[in-house]
Amino acid sequence: MFFFGNLEVEFRLYYRRVEEGKQYPVLCRRFASLNEEFISHKSPTGGFDFISGKRIEQKLIDYNQEAERFWGYAYEEVSEVSPHRRFIAYTMYDKDNDFFKLCVRDLNSGSLCSKPQADWVCNVAWAKGGQALLYVVTDQKKKPYRIYCSMLGSKDEDVILLEEPEENVHVNIKHTKDFKFVTLYVFSTTYSKLVHITLSSIIKAIFIFFTNAKKEGQSVNYHYILRSPLHSSSPRKWEDVFHLKELGLHFLPLPESVSQISHGPNYDFYSPIMRFTISSFVMPDAVVDYNLSNGKFEIIQQQNLLQERTCVLYVTTSVGPTIDNKSNSNNYGESKSWNDLSEFYGCENHQVVSSDGVKVGLTIVYSHKRKKEGENPGLLHGHGACGELLLKKWCNESKSLLDRGWILAYADVRGGFCCIFMGGGGRGKKWHEDGRSIKKQNSINDYISCAKFLINNKIIHQNKLAGWSYDLDI
Repeated sequence: MFFFGNLEVEFRLYYRRVEEGKQYPVLCRRFASLNEEFISHKSPTGGFDFISGKRIEQKLIDYNQEAERFWGYAYEEVSEVSPHRRFIAYTMYDKDNDFFKLCVRDLNSGSLCSKPQADWVCNVAWAKGGQALLYVVTDQKKKPYRIYCSMLGSKDEDVILLEEPEENVHVNIKHTKDFKFVTLYVFSTTYSKLVHITLSSIIKAIFIFFTNAKKEGQSVNYHYILRSPLHSSSPRKWEDVFHLKELGLHFLPLPESVSQISHGPNYDFYSPIMRFTISSFVMPDAVVDYNLSNGKFEIIQQQNLLQERTCVLYVTTSVGPTIDNKSNSNNYGESKSWNDLSEFYGCENHQVVSSDGVKVGLTIVYSHKRKKEGENPGLLHGHGACGELLLKKWCNESKSLLDRGWILAYADVRGGFCCIFMGGGGRGKKWHEDGRSIKKQNSINDYISCAKFLINNKIIHQNKLAGWSYDLDI
């Protein structure tokens, strides 16, 4: 279930349900205040409360009927209800032509609108209070490259707002939470740009909100927030709101050998709680709720391997030292609240010099009890050379190997995971490019150098090293 709505009017609840005997669901909506009437109703498929005579449910899209339009198959990629909730724009997959087709439905009449109609659509956003619809179109290679604006009820052709034909440049759109602006995103491997459009005037009110210089795929390491009057977007009108240094930021106390922190769904914009997951080679994943208002966190769930069961923990702890007290931040993470297995397993990070002098990250995991110099068997992972990211987290399947004396090693070879804000293992776009295409040999050399490092330093026995490198294309 999910909510759409405007804070100035009564909330409506939008949900999908499957009717008996049908293959595909039905998208419905009702007023949130009519929850009791809906639950007490014996036949919600009828859509009426016969006692009060109120219509408590409205069918918006029957995907079984959509399947009839699209040759027996119904798959929706995106959908957006207009600000005044009269229209819904959605894209349906055309399996015969392998693209998504834009559909706009009038929720008052239930009929499809004759305009706009477009193919190869990957995203939509409403403007002008639902009078205009912006949508993104991909090229034949499915790269988002063009943004259109269509006025509902108008016979005029749709207007191209933005087009980026270059191969490595992508575009996207998203409206703000208050529906007052639509943000146009233009990004590539070397730069990104944000463009804000005021929804009251589509064509005339375009202004560039932020443009950054070439960054080679690296994320910005220092951020600040600016504000600007709505009537003027000139940089001369920009004002500082606050800087992060002025907020008295705190370090979150973390366990040892943290390899990854990933955010959770966090659907409630007004909630002070932020949920994320902490991963480590020597600790099962921990789901954490962090309270931004009081600086406390709760461990909501973490697998307890010592008892061979999953337990739910509710441990409340204050955050660590402020951002200025970096010297103590590493020690503060040694908390008894974490279900940490570092007492039994160890994790080390090394920098290995490859054949051309480039340093490659190597992580090894082992059992304290079973580790013996130069005698242990080992498994070297090299996944990542084709743009993937090494999975650096606790894995239950690895416990059996570790308990039998195996040492697990993970090589961050060149060519690894790459996107706009993170490169190979977080090392940038160049790291990815240096391990692909005609430079593929670098990935193989990095992997071989890590294997030699493990043997020469007597971490693994020279005749007991196995390799797992299916993504290296060797």
